[in-house]
Amino acid sequence: MTGNWNLPYRQRGQLTLEDERYLEESIIGVDDVVPFFRGWFNIEYAAREYNGSIAGVVGNALEITDLKLEYGRMITKSDTDNHERVAVVGRQVLDQLTDENDYASFVGKEIKVDGHKLMIVGVLGIANSTVGLGNATVLVPLTSFRDIWRWQGRYANNFLITYDNMTSEKDIMSQVEYLLNDKYGTANGKSKFFLQGLQGQVDIMNNVIKIFTMVLGGIAAISLLVGGIGVMNIMLVTVKERTKEIGLRKAIGASSGDIQN
Repeated sequence: MTGNWNLPYRQRGQLTLEDERYLEESIIGVDDVVPFFRGWFNIEYAAREYNGSIAGVVGNALEITDLKLEYGRMITKSDTDNHERVAVVGRQVLDQLTDENDYASFVGKEIKVDGHKLMIVGVLGIANSTVGLGNATVLVPLTSFRDIWRWQGRYANNFLITYDNMTSEKDIMSQVEYLLNDKYGTANGKSKFFLQGLQGQVDIMNNVIKIFTMVLGGIAAISLLVGGIGVMNIMLVTVKERTKEIGLRKAIGASSGDIQN
């Protein structure tokens, strides 16, 4: 859930930490509402630099996403409560900053992000992206992100909402849309926020796979048809070329087996 990109910038909704509490207390069937703060900054290690994605996250970010921790540890509630200057770095970020491939050795070392020193406490492995997070991201405690980058920390880029197994995704999205429209209003009849469910993404992928399968099936059918026509033409030409020979053999008493051989 984020601001509606189909609206002009000034009409898009902006999510705050107050909205986190508002939605947690108002949605029926909700388990958790998790904010993510994002920004793109210069990352330095040794003598190399890389402009990458930085995300401010809470302690349970690993459990509610498909991120995979490969070495070290994840951001904890203690890190968030104490505003610790620590980071969990994706492997792809490290690949841009060094030629070393011993990723475990980076735990305990320092990197600079936008000139601010952060100690690496963990390294992310390869994983599919969730809400734009992946192994090309540096994760820091949400509180530290907001301390260091106050402008970017004013509004959350995304909220990830988890819910119990007694509630449907459609019901949750309907509640969220109603609550946010009630609080912020709409713009030209459109919601100021964009909502996307994981089931919706799955349905889109299933439709893409279905279309892809139909296209491949069509191509295969056309290939078989063209190949069959080609074989038929070759056989027809071969028979036509031997018509006189076949007739002569038949006239002198040759059998069908002799002619085919």
